[in-house]
Amino acid sequence: MGPKMIDLLRDKKVLFISAHQDDESMYFGGALTQLKEISILKVISMTKPGAKRSDFKHRMGAFLAAVDMVGARYSIYDIENFRHDTPFKLACEPQMDEGVQIIKNEIKIFDPEILITHGKQGDPASAYPDGHIMHKFCNNAVHIANENKLTVFTSAISLGKGDFTLDYDVEAKRRMLSLYEPFWEPIQRGYSFCYEPEYFNQELPTMS
Repeated sequence: MGPKMIDLLRDKKVLFISAHQDDESMYFGGALTQLKEISILKVISMTKPGAKRSDFKHRMGAFLAAVDMVGARYSIYDIENFRHDTPFKLACEPQMDEGVQIIKNEIKIFDPEILITHGKQGDPASAYPDGHIMHKFCNNAVHIANENKLTVFTSAISLGKGDFTLDYDVEAKRRMLSLYEPFWEPIQRGYSFCYEPEYFNQELPTMS
């Protein structure tokens, strides 16, 4: 049996790159709650909710409360957010250089040993059978910015399988997700996978 993912992340500086506020809790909340006392963490959100959204203040506040709950540093950026099914050429290509530069700067400043982001499949769920274009954007931007220098783990939670399974305290993750209520609730949105084990795929370079 190979090493457990939690042991690969222990005592490391880990940078989580998420597309939206709530992704840090939905896809990575289990990992974050398990690592909060054993690793140095930073979470970035590549987009921020539109100021005209009815839940703008609530969503931003929930993100800040979530990262505080796990003792993580954070940054929020303003990459333009597109609908989940927008073509890659329209949503991603025009702002890929900006996204890559953001991640390069974060790597330079935070100096992480491990990057964790969305899967190349866009983390599909019942609501997004073909994945979310902004999740795919993050995956692409991370790989371009990283230039294969750091180990990258990508979420495979909604695939239900991966190179690694990360077990966690479900109630701790539930508390993170509950910060987004009443505007967002996983079960109501069809995201019951949020409370399943978190699965991750490992990208090159490999860790011994």
